[in-house]
Amino acid sequence: MGEGVLMSNDERKKLAEAWVSAAKKNGQQVMVQVGGTNLNNVIELVCSLIMLQPGGSQYFEGNITASTLRTRVCASILTG
Repeated sequence: MGEGVLMSNDERKKLAEAWVSAAKKNGQQVMVQVGGTNLNNVIELVCSLIMLQPGGSQYFEGNITASTLRTRVCASILTG
């Protein structure tokens, strides 16, 4: 599909939220492609998706802030 690049970050968040909501009703899981050319937008999208998961996600414990996520992403990149 690949239309994500043509959408604003708000549109991507709303679409992801709709899919997550629909999937929960049917006992399914959703994998959202969050990559992009703007790291701040990527981090914002990831944080909004994490907040949809009570108690965090399988990758992050509890709620996470954009600042903490940015620090973890940068540390991961720098350490390879």
